[in-house]
Parts: sequence; C-alpha cells; structure tokens
Amino acid sequence: MKLIDTPPSCQLASNTTNYPPLSTESLKPGDRVNWGQHLHGFEGVWRSIPAVVSKIGPKLVQIEFKFRPAYSRSRGWDTDFKWVKAEHLTRRIVPSTAFHEDMRVELDGFILTPWKHPHGVMRGYPNGTWYGAISTAECPEQYTCTAPDNEPERSIAGAIHSLYDGGYRATLLTKLEVFAHWRATNQVRPGKEDELRQRELDHRLRLLQLFKTFPSQIEPRDPTIADLEAAIAEGRSHG
Repeated sequence: MKLIDTPPSCQLASNTTNYPPLSTESLKPGDRVNWGQHLHGFEGVWRSIPAVVSKIGPKLVQIEFKFRPAYSRSRGWDTDFKWVKAEHLTRRIVPSTAFHEDMRVELDGFILTPWKHPHGVMRGYPNGTWYGAISTAECPEQYTCTAPDNEPERSIAGAIHSLYDGGYRATLLTKLEVFAHWRATNQVRPGKEDELRQRELDHRLRLLQLFKTFPSQIEPRDPTIADLEAAIAEGRSHG
C-alpha cells in the first residue's frame, strides 16, 4: 500500500455527535462526513478520513477526499473520489482546512474556533501553535481552554471535548478561585480593580451559560446558578 498523508479527521466521541447510523437515504451531496478506511495488513485497524459527499447512488455513496504522498514536499492537497458504503461514514462536525471550510463550529449556543498564538512557530509546531477557543454571543472574546496543537482542526476538536467533558468548566472555576485568592491576599495591583472585576464578570457569565446548558456538570462544591446570577448582578452594579 502506498503511504499517503491525509488531513486530520478529529473523530469525536459519541456523546458530542449523537447522530443515527448513516444510509444513502439520510445523506445528500455536500454533507460533511468522516470515512472509516480499513488499513490493509492490520486486522481491525481503521483510520478516519475527512470527506464530503459528492453523489448518492442506490447502494453506495461517492465521496470526495484529500490526500498527498506521505513524503511529498508540496503542502497542497490532491483530490480523489471513491464509492463507499454509507455504513463506513459518520457525520463530521469538525471542519477541514483541506476543503477550505470555515474554521468555526456552533454547538448548543457555544462557538468553537481555533486560536493561533502570534509567536507560536517552533520546531515542534511548524504550522504555528494552535489552541481551541470557546466563545458565546454574550462573551464574544475567544477563551482558550486546550493544550497547544499543530493543527487548527485538532484544536477545535479539543475545544469540543473540553466543553462537553468538563475541561472548560474546570478552567473557569480555577480562574475564579485564583481571582478570589488575589483579593484575599491583597495581590490586586493599584488601578487594576476594575479590570479584575470585569474578568470575574466575564468568567461568571461563561460559567452561568455552561451550567444552564449542561446542568449535569454542576458538582456539589460548585456555585449554584442563583449564586452566579447574584454575583453577576453585583458585578454589573459596580460597572
């Protein structure tokens, strides 16, 4: 088998996709999918390749996918088409730069995007250092909450996992605890009180929307929705 390189697929866990099994009736041209390709010579090993549905047949689905030779010096992608069974396809949430798709995902009122560090080019990250970011309509600033990565696709996938699996929640709560510690130990620098109050307000607004959207993420030691609403009202009264 000729070695080829394919774009990152970022297959997501079932709790964030929650789609029924695919069939030729449930697909249409233009749908984003992941194609599960069996690796020859490796029993039971599959790799997931991002693709786009191009045609629907009576029994098979034609997909468009991108590839390039594994050791090619070219950074561009070649295009190929293949007829596959619908059962080998899954819905694709994460966009792909190979298809020039908009690097933005909206799920449950949250906006997930990649954020590129302005000084993040290094040997381990030749494409730049990317972080997954979460924002909302009320808090539009990108809030990074993932480990660094070399690909924007994986950064978005990381942000989705962080949102659904508790990483985003833990980050917000930790920062609020840090802010409280600064106040308790008089570490707030002169003239920075308003800035700190605004940061606390932003984190509480984000946490309030998270808890209202996913009540199952609230733990006994966490602030309640009523506590957050009261703190937000108090913070706005000082603004």
